[in-house]
Amino acid sequence: MVGVAFGIGVIFIGRRAKPAPRTTIAQERSTTTVVDTPVEAPVVTEPVIAEPVVEELVVEEPVTRSVRDRLSKARGALAGAVGSVLGRSGVDQST
Repeated sequence: MVGVAFGIGVIFIGRRAKPAPRTTIAQERSTTTVVDTPVEAPVVTEPVIAEPVVEELVVEEPVTRSVRDRLSKARGALAGAVGSVLGRSGVDQST
């Protein structure tokens, strides 16, 4: 009941306000005036072009890792994966 009364009140108050007058684009254009004023040509100056600076690229040789370094990196990754699996309380269908 309260909802119906609220809805009727909103409709009643909404219809009491007068809507804003609508204007069309043609009406707006007919009321505006355009004043022709002479336009001065802008002064164009030649831009100063600086010579590009050429920097030599320094190419560093890639560091070659030894077999021992690569094996230690792989061992660390494998130990982390196995440790995370073994650290769980139990292995079941949800894991």
